[in-house]
This record gives sequence, C-alpha cells and structure tokens, in this order.
Amino acid sequence: MEVVIDGVVYQLQSRGGISRVFSEVLPRLCSIDETLHITLLTQGRLKQALPQHRRITHRSIPNIERYLRPNCVWQSVLPKIKHFMYDLWTGTGEGKIWHSTYYTMPEKWAGYSVATVHDMVFELFPQFYSGPNFDLFRQRKRLSIQRADAVICVSGTTRRYNSSHRRWVSR
Repeated sequence: MEVVIDGVVYQLQSRGGISRVFSEVLPRLCSIDETLHITLLTQGRLKQALPQHRRITHRSIPNIERYLRPNCVWQSVLPKIKHFMYDLWTGTGEGKIWHSTYYTMPEKWAGYSVATVHDMVFELFPQFYSGPNFDLFRQRKRLSIQRADAVICVSGTTRRYNSSHRRWVSR
C-alpha cells in the first residue's frame, strides 16, 4: 500500500500535538504492515525532524520562488506555479492514498484520501480566530473533510462535532 503524506505540519510547527501524532504513528504503522510505503512530501524549510523508518521516503518539492527573479514580475502567477509544482510532485494518485497532516488536498488527486481532524477549536470559538486567514483555514479544513474517503477524529468530542454538523461530511 502506497500512502502519500503532506508534511506541511513539519514546516509550520517546531513542536506540537499534530506533528507528534504523525511522528509517533507513521513509523509504528510501517513496522506493523510490511506492505506499507509512505512518501512524505515537504516544501520549504522544516522546523523539526521528520519521522524515520526504512519505508518512509522524504521528497522535498523544490522551492520555485528562489528561481523566479525578479519577484515582482512573478508575484501574480506564483500561486498557480506553486500549485503546478505541487501537483507535478504528488502525481495522479491512482492506486495511492493521500493523507495530509494539516488539511491540504492536491487538485488532481485520483486516489483515495484520508483527513485527520485533531480538534474543532477554530469552529467552536470563531470570535478568537477571526480574519481572512482563519476563514481560509476553516474553508480548507471543511473541503478536506468533505473530499475525504475516510475521516479520522482524534477525540470523541471532535467526532461528535463532525457528526452533528452533517454539512461538513458529504458522504
């Protein structure tokens, strides 16, 4: 079984609960299932070490920004170029499983996808997390959950929230 994991959380956190879950669980899963192979994708500078196992392969997507100079010329198309690079490195996903560490989803993924929901703090307390960046995060999280073939909830409270808000889950 081939699983592709977006290691974005390793770029966002120097330490924390989400990265700890993935760092602890991934090598153990590889030890349990000899058919499992994990490709861990990252892009940019890492803030902490990645999980290690002989069946975990790290692939770093090149940071295209450093090659596109001057910056002001490329600024308007840079997001599209980054998405293209990301899709190029993730592939089509046929026969594979996508699992993001923090609610991302390749645009052209043809395989299965799994979303792990760690908490619902941004949804439960929107008054503390307001603004366009938080709105975008909530939207990305919702889409990730809706598109997922399987959803893992880390706690019973998170599961109950997602179950009671049927609009989140489309299946």
